[in-house]
Amino acid sequence: MSTETIIPVGKLRKLLDYLKEKEYVEGTQDNYRRKIAALEKYMVNNGIDAYSPEVGMRFKRYCFSTSHIEKDDCGFVATVTRKLDNYCYSQSFEPSLKHSKIPLPENYERLLESYLDSCCKRGN
Repeated sequence: MSTETIIPVGKLRKLLDYLKEKEYVEGTQDNYRRKIAALEKYMVNNGIDAYSPEVGMRFKRYCFSTSHIEKDDCGFVATVTRKLDNYCYSQSFEPSLKHSKIPLPENYERLLESYLDSCCKRGN
């Protein structure tokens, strides 16, 4: 078990409030809601009463090992557990994909910087 504080199951659902506050679209919120519900069910079925990053890792392994789960869904499970870890332990969320900069004309660059600032303020 990690030396980090373990998080009661009830706090997992508070991530949904955070996503709503950050103006995530309803479909994305629904997807997170379903995965968090699946994680809670996994925890109940395995007698786990508090979330920790180790629980997230075991849940990912469980999801990856089931034959009915699709590749895209596996990636989303990893995103949900990473965001839960970051949210529960008050860390900033790091995107899973690192993007390289492409040189743009100055007028496009200013427009994109403004859009990026707006997205970052919303947590996306």
